[in-house]
Amino acid sequence: MQAAAIIVRALDLKTDEKPPFTDIGNYAAETQAEIAAAFKFGIVKGAGEKFTPGDSVTRAQLALLIKRAFELKSGGPYIPTELAPFSDFGNYDVETKIAITMLYVLKIANGSDGKFMPIKAPTREQAAKWFVH
Repeated sequence: MQAAAIIVRALDLKTDEKPPFTDIGNYAAETQAEIAAAFKFGIVKGAGEKFTPGDSVTRAQLALLIKRAFELKSGGPYIPTELAPFSDFGNYDVETKIAITMLYVLKIANGSDGKFMPIKAPTREQAAKWFVH
């Protein structure tokens, strides 16, 4: 939730629409508005009617958020010429592989020992670095 809020604030995204998620009703109206904007502009997708705001974001999920923000800001898709050389993202969908590749190609994120570690949570240091680039 914090990662989506950072992107929404940085891009000054706003909407009057209500978010479609049933699990954010206990959050402040401002937080719900940020989630609604993130959803409307395609930064987040959610899992059906759930946003799961209490879950920690993974490195793969953060890569997706950053890729989607990049594409929204640039006005077009990021299209890599080849995928990053990580051995541990083979089971992910194409969009996630492209997001991880984008971070790798732009030298925003790198892996360790040929792995990206997509299911791990990014450290605060990693997340800050990814957002600043």
